Amino acid sequence: MDDRFLDQLRSPPPAVTAILVGYQRKMERLLLEMARLPGLSSWQGSRSLPLVLLRSFAKVLRLQDESSRFFLGHLRRCGYNASCKVGCAHCCLKMPCGVGAMELVFLYHGIWCQGDFAKTARRFLERDQCWSRICSRRRFAAGAAAPVPDLLGLLNDYEGLLQPCPLLDDGLCRGYRYRPFACRMHFSLSPPHWCRPDHFQHHYAVCFSLEPGERVYAALDKLDRRFGLERREPLTEAMLDLTVNVMSFQPLRWSR
Repeated sequence: MDDRFLDQLRSPPPAVTAILVGYQRKMERLLLEMARLPGLSSWQGSRSLPLVLLRSFAKVLRLQDESSRFFLGHLRRCGYNASCKVGCAHCCLKMPCGVGAMELVFLYHGIWCQGDFAKTARRFLERDQCWSRICSRRRFAAGAAAPVPDLLGLLNDYEGLLQPCPLLDDGLCRGYRYRPFACRMHFSLSPPHWCRPDHFQHHYAVCFSLEPGERVYAALDKLDRRFGLERREPLTEAMLDLTVNVMSFQPLRWSR
């Protein structure tokens, strides 16, 4: 990345920053309101959540998308054009991490809405088995006394397998409306094929993330703690834990 582009990412003009902060404050306010809703602590027993939670989180994600579109427009006016477009799914060969409880529940609901839940669950299991084999190989290579393999190294190994996301069909995401922040905030300035892990120019691809901001993350973390779910990495393991151990392959119910 050149210095001018990094400057725009780190320190955009005051007018642009003010608009971005406005989006972040709206997102933070919604998330904190959601964190105060009743019924979140007991949801695992009833497998039911307030409908307002679903609708409010959908608004949060729409605000994130609007904020990203606004900032991408600013970058375009500065001469930097994101190359991401419909049908380009090279970044979907990565394994998402850092997906919180609210994002996970929202994605789980979205998978049920798209139909054929069993097929998608099998795909998550297959990808998680690939992840487990990578972890085992790393531990074996390092020796029994070695520390737990670093997450970044495991993610790089997984990316090299070229395994598409369980939600990907013919280059299109079946859960696009429900995708987590990790997917929403990822963009590239490079030719799309450079983003494919086995492309010879992959290491030169210019990728960047438009994160929602520290205040949004703090509010989201406060909401996530209300769910009482153990944090698991990566996404495949977290989704399987929710599917099998919490939801028993049943859909969520939404109460008014």
